[in-house]
Amino acid sequence: MTLLGVGLLAFLVWLPQRVDALVMVSETIADLIQGLAQLLEALLGLASVLLIAAVLFAGLLSLLGGLTRIVRSVVRMLNAPPRAVRRKRPARVRRGSSSLRR
Repeated sequence: MTLLGVGLLAFLVWLPQRVDALVMVSETIADLIQGLAQLLEALLGLASVLLIAAVLFAGLLSLLGGLTRIVRSVVRMLNAPPRAVRRKRPARVRRGSSSLRR
């Protein structure tokens, strides 16, 4: 266990000579930011597709509802009995109120 600890510490001392840690950390942060930007762009694309699908669904649902109402009203008009012609009554002549008489 002691030998493993000494070996790991020696590796950590030797590592900066082979790998520039500051460059590696800055590249890692840049890659992380680029990945998050791509993730956000993909989520916005998915949201736009879902919004278009919702508008399409609402349009189809409205079209189906409108066609159903039109068909129902046409069926009612065809099944309704013909209306009888009403005769107009002669207008009744109303006399003014009694307070207006003298």
